[in-house]
Amino acid sequence: MENYSSSLDESLIIAYLQTHYIVPSKHICIQIGQQTPPLDELLEQNHAQNWSFITSVNPYSQPTEWPENQKRLSQLRSMLKKANYVFFDALGQDPQQIWPAEPSFLVLDLHLAKAKEIAAKFEQNAFVYGQKNQPADLILLR
Repeated sequence: MENYSSSLDESLIIAYLQTHYIVPSKHICIQIGQQTPPLDELLEQNHAQNWSFITSVNPYSQPTEWPENQKRLSQLRSMLKKANYVFFDALGQDPQQIWPAEPSFLVLDLHLAKAKEIAAKFEQNAFVYGQKNQPADLILLR
């Protein structure tokens, strides 16, 4: 926890750190602090150097009704398509299944500064970011 200074509740940060960030169509499971060889292969295949795992649902980690979450997810998908990003449907999955899976996207070559901007626009506390052949990192915004 010493690497994660934030105004967020420690239990929330722990939940983010323990989440499995899954890309079902590519059989990829990302975990914070670990390198993910299948993700590195996907980056190589797409000539990408970095990635971001980002969502637009449940602003500030507050459970939100599905119609609102669906609208937010659609807005993020449209934004990514319009900017011509390569991205894949994904899920943030609590391994203990206390929290429901959170629809997300794995976005290739979404650079850190832009990912921060998008996550902030959609009122997110954090997102996951990484570079090819490096471990995944939790990026806290608050």
